[in-house]
Amino acid sequence: MSAESMEGNVQTVDPDIEERKLKIEERKLEIEILKARWTAISVIVPILIIVITVGWGIASINQQAKLNFQLEAAKTIMTAQTYGDQVARATFLRENFAKTVGK
Repeated sequence: MSAESMEGNVQTVDPDIEERKLKIEERKLEIEILKARWTAISVIVPILIIVITVGWGIASINQQAKLNFQLEAAKTIMTAQTYGDQVARATFLRENFAKTVGK
């Protein structure tokens, strides 16, 4: 090929157009980053809600079990025939189940 034909194939690039293209690509990248963040949030929030719900359920069940045990302990103490039996049962429950029954 001659030098003249090569010069005809060379295209002049407008710097303004290239700068605009670069800005468009940067904006596209910003949008993709924003999409990725929202996707992460949309995944994390439901998982966090599930974890909180399960934790709340476990705490609620434990509290209910403790209260039921305390109620049964009170029934056991109150159904004793004599005062001495009530004191003995209360002492037994307090010594063996101090964390559950309380004082």
